[in-house]
Amino acid sequence: MKHPHLAVQLLYKRLYNFFETPNELACFLGLEKEVPILPPPFFKNTKQQEVFNFVAAQKESVFLILHGGIKSGKSYISLYIFLREIITAAENTLWLATGYNLSVLRTNVEQIFAVLGFFEGRQYYYNGSTFQYTIGSKILRLCGANNARSFANIRGCTASGAYANEACLQDTEVLLELLKRVSAPGRRLKIFDTNPDKHKGVESFVYKNFISKKKETGVSCFHFKTADNETNLPLGYIEEQKKILSVLDQRVFLEGEWVQNTSMLFFPLQKSDMTMEQVVSAPWERLAFFDPATGQGVNSSSSALAIVYFLKQEDGSYFFIFEGRLYAGLWADHLDNIAAFLKARNVHAFFYESNLIGKGAFEREHRFCEMFGGRVASVHNSKEKIARISSLAPKIEKGELLAAAWGDVAFTEAVRLSELNTKKNLDAADALESAVRLFLH
Repeated sequence: MKHPHLAVQLLYKRLYNFFETPNELACFLGLEKEVPILPPPFFKNTKQQEVFNFVAAQKESVFLILHGGIKSGKSYISLYIFLREIITAAENTLWLATGYNLSVLRTNVEQIFAVLGFFEGRQYYYNGSTFQYTIGSKILRLCGANNARSFANIRGCTASGAYANEACLQDTEVLLELLKRVSAPGRRLKIFDTNPDKHKGVESFVYKNFISKKKETGVSCFHFKTADNETNLPLGYIEEQKKILSVLDQRVFLEGEWVQNTSMLFFPLQKSDMTMEQVVSAPWERLAFFDPATGQGVNSSSSALAIVYFLKQEDGSYFFIFEGRLYAGLWADHLDNIAAFLKARNVHAFFYESNLIGKGAFEREHRFCEMFGGRVASVHNSKEKIARISSLAPKIEKGELLAAAWGDVAFTEAVRLSELNTKKNLDAADALESAVRLFLH
């Protein structure tokens, strides 16, 4: 017999009218092979339908990566397509699914099975000791993927398809092993879904090796935003998240952007939409800081001048807009230009790093003070540079420190591309931090 206690099961099913299709009783008794009848495709948003239609139109093997914002519907449609493919596939085939959390993966699988009209004990069976589903003669095997030892359950097999949930959270070795295993003859389906990796950004394995090289690797990529699924989210959900998340997190988790490596501290830098005339002519306080490059002759680094415009808000906090300039070569050769620039911007106070060196440094410093004609003072930054620059991050992420739209592009880009890990492009950010700190303190 196909199942133990067959008579009891038959009685139960007859009493509760369990058999709903003409051949279900015959299939249950093992007398006839059941042809699965799937409900019409069900989509929650148009983006999901676009992906489904794309896969349905492909006659050859498909490698699909769905990436983007949270709650955007990408995991639903990726698993929906994958399980539907299994159900309609040839018999005696093996399929693999990996996830960082095995229990979450199983929950997701069974939720989509239910959408497809498949239920445990009727259309599939789950074996908790082997972590695999049996659908007729087809096998779906689950595998955790939080470390390199996790893929023992998939090593050495030959699969017709594979699915990786939250691929960026999975161990790289597991993902590589998963792709190797999809080597059965016939049409093969590989699907990854993932949010962008906030910490590694464009340097993450999935983005660097597949998404950014989709033409070379033949990967079909679909980008989702949280707004794509807004009609299926609680009212006001996206606006609530915008209040909670930093500017950086909004870009990553709502817009689904793959950002630069976060060692570039200020890459979420935004620009103000105010014009120079609006700011310069308004009652904004303004302060400048000049950090001359140390050394003689042509310096290896640039001298940096930062101007900060600040306005006190109703809650007592301050809002900042900045611009600046970078000067190559001997700093002393640029004194006339710097003084003219400060006067044009009507700067109220000017500070400079007290490391002016070289022959005649004192005379040049005194002459510069006379040229500027405003409040001038020298300061010495005793705190370590990286720690000082890092303190700007919260202000930039919250949108409290914006780049002037009219500002010098080279200076703004130098701030945006500051790399704390490699200590590159720090001259502009160092001058900017000093200007902000001098005002606040």
